[in-house]
Amino acid sequence: MENFSYTRNPETLIADSEFLGDFLEHEVDMSALFGQDKDSINLLLRVAENTALPKAILEQLAHHPSAVIRTAVAENSSTPRAVLETLINDADADVRYALAENHNLSDEILNRLKNDSHPLVADRAEKTLTRLSTASVTEVLHVAFGTRLRAKDLLALLA
Repeated sequence: MENFSYTRNPETLIADSEFLGDFLEHEVDMSALFGQDKDSINLLLRVAENTALPKAILEQLAHHPSAVIRTAVAENSSTPRAVLETLINDADADVRYALAENHNLSDEILNRLKNDSHPLVADRAEKTLTRLSTASVTEVLHVAFGTRLRAKDLLALLA
């Protein structure tokens, strides 16, 4: 496996599919590869945002010392439910808040966050649950497809 260089630009590194492929196909101890310096955190942040990450790496990143990295894991739509459940108990309220904002969470997890000890986390979970329960079809499709649909597009999907 290639020696990881801290001097690589995170955008270049993530865009380098050959490098990323090598990186993802091996079991990697993330804590051994990257430190706590700004460049390492920025690189790991870009990695944690990648929805193609293997579950094992997302699990490792969920335990990273940096709340910024754990927050990115909480926001990643590919993060497995078991990992999300460990983040419910994260010591950092910002990580739990990111979970409470995540519209891809199950109602069960959001309901647990409604009882969070931090009032902002509990309030955000309540608002997310309310929004999900009252979301219009167009809003749901927007979240699912990532784009605003026009009425004729919606009709074409339903046909």
